[in-house]
Amino acid sequence: MLQFIPGMMLVDTQSSTDDADSIIDDYIATANAPRPETITVTGPSYYVSQIEFSMEKPPDPSPRFTDAARMMDRFLADYGTKLPMYGPWGVTLNVDAKNLGVMAPAFFNLERRVGFSFEQKVFFSQAPLRTKDHLIVLEKLDSIIH
Repeated sequence: MLQFIPGMMLVDTQSSTDDADSIIDDYIATANAPRPETITVTGPSYYVSQIEFSMEKPPDPSPRFTDAARMMDRFLADYGTKLPMYGPWGVTLNVDAKNLGVMAPAFFNLERRVGFSFEQKVFFSQAPLRTKDHLIVLEKLDSIIH
């Protein structure tokens, strides 16, 4: 999908950010062929890469988070709610965008995929990176976890 917003062009693909870059480059080259500089790039590219994958073991949070999850389980049980036990869901990293002065990059997250049971070991990750760099970060996290 190619979308135009004042001052921006957005490309959304189901493949990779490399393909999105190719689409943008091709569009700009085609638009600039009859009249050079019809479209000029004035800033950096912003990326949001989203990947669904399987992982044998989720990130292991601090025991304090597990203690908080058990506390929630007890409170809910006291309310009469019978739920499966809470468990680690994921990790989110973000920037303090207050004084950036430009558009903030997307946050990074690694989490269990909504709609799948924990036993299915399906995860989702989003990063403000090119797809290939996102995969490098996920591989590094996997090596730390295992």
